[in-house]
Amino acid sequence: MNPSSALFPLIYLFGAWAVNYLFGFMSLEYPKQSSLARDAGSAVVLPLLTALLWWGKLVSTSFAVKALSYVASHRRSRNITKLAKTFEHIIYTNLKKFRLIIFVCACLIAFSYLYWEGVFAPIENQEQQSQYRYVLLLQALPFWFCIINFFVSLVVVFQISKIYITKYLRVRLFEIEELSPLCNVVVVYFLISFLAVTTYTINGIFFVLPDVDIYILFFSCSVLAFFLFSPIFLVQKVLKNRKEIMLERINNSLNEQMLMNTNGNSYRRLVDDETRLQFISDLLIVRKEVNQAPLWPMSVPFTVKIILILMLPILSWMGAGVVSQSLKVLLA
Repeated sequence: MNPSSALFPLIYLFGAWAVNYLFGFMSLEYPKQSSLARDAGSAVVLPLLTALLWWGKLVSTSFAVKALSYVASHRRSRNITKLAKTFEHIIYTNLKKFRLIIFVCACLIAFSYLYWEGVFAPIENQEQQSQYRYVLLLQALPFWFCIINFFVSLVVVFQISKIYITKYLRVRLFEIEELSPLCNVVVVYFLISFLAVTTYTINGIFFVLPDVDIYILFFSCSVLAFFLFSPIFLVQKVLKNRKEIMLERINNSLNEQMLMNTNGNSYRRLVDDETRLQFISDLLIVRKEVNQAPLWPMSVPFTVKIILILMLPILSWMGAGVVSQSLKVLLA
């Protein structure tokens, strides 16, 4: 990831906050059921979420490129740096193809969401609405663009990982630790996604969250969990197939040795043939080790990280409630 590109989300964040503050959107004095309170929450959270998803897409893509290049260099003589440039070119080339579609979808979703919330309905009391509210409403477009762009980058990265894992993976059954970088990519996507969910709960300080927002969060988390665990299940499937093939070969060798016909110059009993007996003993040991070989690339630290990340939204909801009640007491 280019360090200069990571500055653009910060520039957008502080620029949007400055604009929203100058137009008077940020305030804690509005009643929680009013549209002004909802605008105040959006003025704080909307730029923050947009910058977080923008930065998260850059960081997660960078992690994915490094992980894929590391796994692809295993048992190959190709340079990791060249592989990283190749994967980066493939990922960003695919993302460029979807930019127009992402923009159109962002416009449709943004306007549909605003219409659902009654933003375009006739305003009965003009005093409860800011005349510059359109400045805040326009910020929904880059917000939805960054959301869709983040999900599309996730799908593109995992599709490339799927193609590589199913066709070009050279990691052997007992080298599953070499796949740990892919698990780190899953952790990064989990962390960024649930940080976004956690950040959205800041809105609870300003207004009561509507049901449609809760439904969107639940649906997004469900879809996200499916995509995030899909490469791990794919790796497990590929390794399971390799394990079954290896066990089948070992069992065939054992059957050949056990059913081998003896001729006149051979020993009648297996225990008298030390070479065959040692070979069969080695096969049994190998079969036992293959049966006990792990198929999941998830280690204990990886599982602990996922559990802690999954707890972030719950803790954020509790924290938002505590902060909201504390502000009420202080303002009263």
